[in-house]
Amino acid sequence: MQKARDEAAKSETQKIIERTVARLDEAEVERAEIVKTRAEKLISIEAEKAEVRKQMDEKRDLIMREKRLYGSLIAERMSLDSMYFNTFGAQIEKQMTKTKEAIQLMRELQQEGLAISGARADG
Repeated sequence: MQKARDEAAKSETQKIIERTVARLDEAEVERAEIVKTRAEKLISIEAEKAEVRKQMDEKRDLIMREKRLYGSLIAERMSLDSMYFNTFGAQIEKQMTKTKEAIQLMRELQQEGLAISGARADG
């Protein structure tokens, strides 16, 4: 009878050990899944970081190209403005000189006209 009890206790202990081993195996599988999932998430996060860095680099390059283009357009505009003012400034200067000459000529003619009408009145 003792032997039967010992066998039953041994059998019960064996069942407990087997269940414990099975739970440990399940826990190991779960742990492996968690480690795998974590690794996949880390890889995903690194891929997203790389994509964000790439987009930031592209955006920075675009901004720099636009800045250079804007700078060259400003320089071109200033050059055109300078050419415009040089060209038309010279023409305006010539026109003002001719206008001054015309006014001076009118004054001279007016003075001569006064002198002639004064001479007629005297004569």
